[in-house]
Amino acid sequence: MRCIIQYSRILDFTRTSYQNHFHMHPCMLWYGMAVLCRWLATSVLMLGGPQKTLGLVRSACITVHTLGVRHGQLFCTTPDTLSSRHAGSDASNLRSDFLHLAEKFGATPAQLNRWAEAVERCSQSAKAQSRIAMNRCGEVEAVHHDEWLAAISRLSQLCYGVEADVLTSQQACALVSRQPEYLCRLPSIVAEDEDLGVIAVNKPWDVRMSNKDEPQWQGEISMQGWLGEARPATRSEEGHVRFVHNLDFATSGVLLAATSHEAAAYLSLLFRERRCLKMYAALVFGWPEWEHRNVTDRIQINQRRFKQRVSKGGKKSHTEAFVAARGWLRFAPHRGRRATLVWLIPHTGRRHQLRLHMAHIGHPIVGDFTYAGDAGCYRTFLHACAIRLPRPDARAAELLTSHPAPSLEIFAPLSPDGWKSLFWTNAPIASPAIWRDAAATALGRDLYGATRVP
Repeated sequence: MRCIIQYSRILDFTRTSYQNHFHMHPCMLWYGMAVLCRWLATSVLMLGGPQKTLGLVRSACITVHTLGVRHGQLFCTTPDTLSSRHAGSDASNLRSDFLHLAEKFGATPAQLNRWAEAVERCSQSAKAQSRIAMNRCGEVEAVHHDEWLAAISRLSQLCYGVEADVLTSQQACALVSRQPEYLCRLPSIVAEDEDLGVIAVNKPWDVRMSNKDEPQWQGEISMQGWLGEARPATRSEEGHVRFVHNLDFATSGVLLAATSHEAAAYLSLLFRERRCLKMYAALVFGWPEWEHRNVTDRIQINQRRFKQRVSKGGKKSHTEAFVAARGWLRFAPHRGRRATLVWLIPHTGRRHQLRLHMAHIGHPIVGDFTYAGDAGCYRTFLHACAIRLPRPDARAAELLTSHPAPSLEIFAPLSPDGWKSLFWTNAPIASPAIWRDAAATALGRDLYGATRVP
């Protein structure tokens, strides 16, 4: 019995560690290589014991990945060649290169046009956000340029998957055709505050914070690399970007970086003392019977496993959930399925807290492979849409005036187009009482009709 338990644990570790160590979407996993690692675990379990087996499995995963990268370089665009090839190219040339690469998947002319239109929509949305946030015409045009580069990079990722036999060209073509938003993934700066010394970035989904060793797939963008080039002032003396908090690989939204050592110390203190108010938008399956709910189930943190669980012996956890609107999903394979747009406010910061809590109460997040078993979506629909930061003199001002001191509020709108093309509702969007302009600012005033405040 003990051997069976250890064997099961090793198999689960093999799957989760490979999937999450290399941060790949479920559809991009090397299933055949995972089987190889499992065979390795089976072979050495009796000889080396579970601890030695886990180490060998990890080494095998890294070896397989290295061989895969070398193999992919024969067929796919590398980060260096990607940037050098398109240096100085305008948007029309990038569009041509994008269509040329897309033809490798066997897409029809009609499909190619829809793919290109999706990138154009993302580009226009990013350009509008850039105008509002930065009001600099030169950077607005650069956004359009980078959006096509990001789309080319995404197709390069699919190319890598096809050549590595992770999926077929037909499957890749079907994925993009069903959900063309897959192509839209570009970081953008949404706010800067010189007094606080903070720069806020809208992080895309499925983007790592940093590339520690080498890109996991060809043309990969990391937040460290992107923001370090876009805003060198955020780099420390050691060359690292001063991020003051993290977002999961699958989560998009507001990400903060400091422009000085002093600003980084102050902002980090705010997060440690939980004086920052964060709000997330999420699409969850089903229609909740409640409008507002506090979820306080304890979470058992396991550093050796990716998937966490609720347990009475776990750490205190608190998530506040508000229903924004009930509606239906508008994309395959979930078209017509009931879903709800919710606002989530974490009052603690446990690993996978929002995803686990929503799954635990029966409404898992759409696209969450780990807690919902949903492998049919191109992303996990969890977005950090807003953050509220107190200014350094906030406490003193509140003591003197007995009124809440002004704070810095930063919004990262949902992309693309406030998820309008993905979620439909015939009801106005409700904002939580503690953030009354959430719907209007994070989603857009004209996307779903008039907003209301409960």
